[in-house]
Amino acid sequence: MVLVIILLLLFLSILVCIYDWRLRKIPNYICIIIFCISILVLILKEEFDSLIYLLLAIPFFLIVWKVGIWGAGDSKLLLSFFPMIESQYYVTTVVFICSIGFATGVMFLIFKKISKRNKFNTVPYGIPIALSCFITSIASL
Repeated sequence: MVLVIILLLLFLSILVCIYDWRLRKIPNYICIIIFCISILVLILKEEFDSLIYLLLAIPFFLIVWKVGIWGAGDSKLLLSFFPMIESQYYVTTVVFICSIGFATGVMFLIFKKISKRNKFNTVPYGIPIALSCFITSIASL
């Protein structure tokens, strides 16, 4: 069962990366599937403390979206992974998001410089969120 969850999360994370790089959108259905997997993991592990942390995190991520730090899809993506990630990995997740986000930003700037086809001016932050949350979700299983 764990292997199925890992492979499904890997597939969904890669799908998020592709969508975000090409379209700068993260489809809601992907976030819903990831959230359902998160709830399934909580039920299987019988750890429901994460739901309390999720309720506390929702206002924070809404503010981050409203202020314009990142898009609504990024907030929904992080919130969908959030219940599955154990609290001991929250700081690690943020560090990974920042590190992978920096690398994504550098790659985006290089791609923008050498390609005339790039029509976006924003960094696809769904990529570091998806990859970081995938890694820390797997560590939490």
